[in-house]
Amino acid sequence: MGRPRIYATDAQRQKAYRTRYAVGNYRVTLETQATLEAIAREFDAPVTEVVNSLIQFALLNRNWFVLGLFGKRLPYAPHVEKEKSR
Repeated sequence: MGRPRIYATDAQRQKAYRTRYAVGNYRVTLETQATLEAIAREFDAPVTEVVNSLIQFALLNRNWFVLGLFGKRLPYAPHVEKEKSR
């Protein structure tokens, strides 16, 4: 006899798994993406696992609140207010 099921159905189990983790959509430079993919190939792991590992390492080894952001920021299009008519 196996251990008892924690969830009554597979759908409940999948829903519980999905609610455990946040999903983000982030931009990185092409060079950074290439590096992430190379690391993933080296360790035969998904890029997601590499990114999670790098984030955990960064959070454990730097006080971001005191030292601020690291490196050059990605460009973005700031919100531009329409010029008021005269």
